[in-house]
Amino acid sequence: MASSHSAASLHFLIDGNRCPSNLPAGSEAVAIVGGDNSEYVIALSSILAKVTRDRLMREHDVEYPEYGLARHKGYGTAAHRAMIEKIGGSPIHRKSFAPWKTILESRRQKGKVKRK
Repeated sequence: MASSHSAASLHFLIDGNRCPSNLPAGSEAVAIVGGDNSEYVIALSSILAKVTRDRLMREHDVEYPEYGLARHKGYGTAAHRAMIEKIGGSPIHRKSFAPWKTILESRRQKGKVKRK
């Protein structure tokens, strides 16, 4: 006899107060403020994401050593921001990040970056 139930839908637990709008069709999500404190799967995901990010930053440090990514893992430390101010960002820098936009505009005003 063939099964009459459909394929399982995806269920996402989101650590935060909003669910993304671009979920796969047929899936559902629940936003949980402080979810990493109450849901083991969210806490584990946070740890895996941080360990992965740290590894990626060490790898990027080989390609872009002037930014010191192995030391600060890409976080906005004073030294990291000063280096972006001095030499600009690399291709891996997120241009949508608000502090980056501020630094980029400052560099433009000082004539260090040409407006595209």
